[in-house]
Amino acid sequence: MADYHVVGTQTVAGTTDTTLTLETAGSRFRVYEFTSGFTLASPSDNLLTVTADRFGTTDDGAGTAETPAPLDTADVAATTTSLVNHTGEPTSYLTTEVWGPVGQHMRATYRWVAAPGKEIVMPVTANTGIGFFADHASVTPDHTMSVFFNE
Repeated sequence: MADYHVVGTQTVAGTTDTTLTLETAGSRFRVYEFTSGFTLASPSDNLLTVTADRFGTTDDGAGTAETPAPLDTADVAATTTSLVNHTGEPTSYLTTEVWGPVGQHMRATYRWVAAPGKEIVMPVTANTGIGFFADHASVTPDHTMSVFFNE
């Protein structure tokens, strides 16, 4: 099983602004670690909501393709695909979050690491995956996600 890393950034302009998605493309993948942080020229004391949710049956929205980097350069390229800089949201986030929603202070970085055997596991089903998004009604920072997964 090879390990990969991908980073995405998105301006939080309202509700459900997707920062990064990972979509199944022929193999099952497991998210085992991620970090979440915010940047703004003049940061303030704001609490934003960060959530990870599955999407299914349709695609992962519209955005810029980002190639996941293998942690071991001898590993093959990931079959899992990733989008960042979303201009269109995934059309079918499911109703049960896989992580969160968690309130995250804008000036803090949050790191999540799965307990062994408790990773977020995605099935091998076309057009399914996981999206990481942030919400806030009155502040517009950039949200950065750094996600580690294996397949």
